[in-house]
Amino acid sequence: MPQSLSVSRGGVRVHKSVLGQEGPLRLIAFVVESERAESVSVRIREEIPEDVPRSAVGLHEDYEADSWRVTEDGHLEYGRELPPGGSAVAGYFVRGGEELARHCFVTPSIEDVRRADGAALST
Repeated sequence: MPQSLSVSRGGVRVHKSVLGQEGPLRLIAFVVESERAESVSVRIREEIPEDVPRSAVGLHEDYEADSWRVTEDGHLEYGRELPPGGSAVAGYFVRGGEELARHCFVTPSIEDVRRADGAALST
């Protein structure tokens, strides 16, 4: 399994890695960093592969569980505001060991980056 991967869009970079293990749980961690000079609102979509049971995926209270939601089609979406140059650490866990965590190690999608007031960003 790769150690980490990164994706960026609109001055926001997301680093994804498997942070650690707590018994049968593997934490999939995201470090979200803004390189923007203004506050931004960011939305990230995480694909949960079909071969990973939804019951094996859970939100971790220490990693911004309130900023995640499960979409109607079963994906995870993470959204929050970041201050200028700010960062956040978020994550979810996979129950079932390294094999299921490996299936979840796909590139996340930064769906939207906007100014905190909702206006589109100039690039």
